[in-house]
Amino acid sequence: MINQPTIEQLIDEITLQKQTKMRIDSLSRALIQNLYIPYCGDLYFHLKLTKACDNHTAIKRWVNEKFNEIDTGDFDSNYRILKQQLLAIDPTYA
Repeated sequence: MINQPTIEQLIDEITLQKQTKMRIDSLSRALIQNLYIPYCGDLYFHLKLTKACDNHTAIKRWVNEKFNEIDTGDFDSNYRILKQQLLAIDPTYA
């Protein structure tokens, strides 16, 4: 017999996914706004993303890729880590 997840487990998983997406979106927005990252540019290339895209989309994709490895549970701490990593990759926005 296959062990099926309960409704509560499914709801908890969906809630966690939504919360994670909201945190990633907030971190991305904060980086874009605080570092004055323009919409147009080739930041995707510097972030080693595989698909060409505008700078704002590149930041969102990059934060999404990095989030699980840097997540401390604290927004400010996560922001500092991501900002430090981004500026190490491309100091243009310092």
